[in-house]
Amino acid sequence: MVRNPYVILGIPFGASKDDASAAFARKARGLRRANDPGGRLPDLTWALNQVQEVVKDPRIALDIYRVPADPEAFRTVGPGALGPKPELLRQRAADHGAALDQLMSEAKEEAIAAIRQEVASAASLPPR
Repeated sequence: MVRNPYVILGIPFGASKDDASAAFARKARGLRRANDPGGRLPDLTWALNQVQEVVKDPRIALDIYRVPADPEAFRTVGPGALGPKPELLRQRAADHGAALDQLMSEAKEEAIAAIRQEVASAASLPPR
């Protein structure tokens, strides 16, 4: 698997060294607040090094996957391999109301868990 330093830092391809440093600082600060769950700080450090030292001229960096900045690049002019026609899915649940209630309940649980995680990662204990 090829790692993309721009994706890791969350900056556009070809961003400046200053933009890379700012993105690194912002992401590293967030990881430090959360005690770096998953040990991602070395990945951020590697990505910053790649942007600052290795990628001297982004125009000739052919080993980094780039996503087109122009959304029109993804649009097709008609149906085909890259623009298939939509397919209707068959009905899976006989009782739409119960299925919707179940879906809403699961979505609510996911939202509450995400909020708890966000609050827990930003909270700190008062000094003793």
